[in-house]
Amino acid sequence: MRNRYGIYRFPSGKQALVSCCFFSDCATTHFQILFDAVREQVMDHKDSDLKENKQMQETSLKATSSRGEKSAENEDVLVLCTDHHDDIEIANQIRGYLESRNIRVEFQAANKSNLISKTYNWYVFVFSEDALHDDLLKFNCLSALNSSVSDNVVKVLPVLHNVDVNKVPSFIRWVTVLTTSDDREKYCNNIYQTVTGGVVQMEERMPCGDVATGLCWAYIINYLRHTLYNKDFKGRIQRFLEEKNMNCGFLTKMYIWWPRSCKAADSVVDGANIGAGEGSQAPVKKIDSLPEVIVDQGAQQKKPFILNVFQYTRPADGKIFCFVCEYCAAMGCLYQMAKNFAFAGISTEEMYRQGKVFVDKFVEISSRQAVKDQFGDFNECAKVVYYDDSKTNLLAAIENEIRQAEVDGSVLY
Repeated sequence: MRNRYGIYRFPSGKQALVSCCFFSDCATTHFQILFDAVREQVMDHKDSDLKENKQMQETSLKATSSRGEKSAENEDVLVLCTDHHDDIEIANQIRGYLESRNIRVEFQAANKSNLISKTYNWYVFVFSEDALHDDLLKFNCLSALNSSVSDNVVKVLPVLHNVDVNKVPSFIRWVTVLTTSDDREKYCNNIYQTVTGGVVQMEERMPCGDVATGLCWAYIINYLRHTLYNKDFKGRIQRFLEEKNMNCGFLTKMYIWWPRSCKAADSVVDGANIGAGEGSQAPVKKIDSLPEVIVDQGAQQKKPFILNVFQYTRPADGKIFCFVCEYCAAMGCLYQMAKNFAFAGISTEEMYRQGKVFVDKFVEISSRQAVKDQFGDFNECAKVVYYDDSKTNLLAAIENEIRQAEVDGSVLY
């Protein structure tokens, strides 16, 4: 059956096209159908955006062939930017790095007459806040994108410099973008790896969009609302202390760890005891679990949700703390998208950014009164902790949260 479309009118008066996708679940999955539908709409949107620029594009990228002249052999990379000092500096960094690895590079700073007049294997555009307002640079980027659409190969690489990806024009966002960073070697190497990786089909570079918001809602609705058992979490901790007759301080929040790399150790214990010192006593260990929560969830009846309890002994004073924690499951999804599934269109830098967005979204969603009324206040009993594991480790993050809990008075004895 063909997809059906309808118009939905929002209360504000704006309209949106709603697509109803029919499919046979014996032949495919709703994930594949959704991906295909989004890809079709993105391609349609690109075609409409680029059609009106077709004539101008032919006068730039295809100027040589339109005069009946034979095109010269392709150069490897063209780096383009505005004539602002910071943009030129970034462009020169990229150019120098690529040339040091035997990549042929041409450089072009935008002025009133600089249109692309040759064909290149890759077009690298430096986009800063200033560049977003440069019509010529945007036109050149649009021309190169038009060529990509015509040839069905991605050869445009926008590089964002101190710009949020959500601020760039929509005609740029459908391709994978990279970002600059303080580590010149790292971001330039990402560009090098991209331009030397051969031709990339468009379907392998579909944009990921705002993944974090969807992951966060799913994490709250499908997992946390069950495992935290609404507002009974602190009560379960109190009963646990009484039944086990434990003499320790118990943190009254569940801690959800999110390392910047999105890479989790095999277990919290393994991750927390890295760097503890060979031969020394491991400061963190798993001791038990809270009474499990049994939930009928969809087709799965009597599904158990288990929260593990860990113990930390502070070396300085021997004081013992217990707490509930785990690595965030949603983090693994982002990691897989960035590292193993190129068609998802998420770069490593975007993976880092989406991790921070997840943390912010968790606080935002949990703070909504409707969510509190329906499920309880997750901010009172759970905290997503984002930390840069290139500079610190899980043990330091645990120790920091324990110190903060002591200050806040959120430790049960």
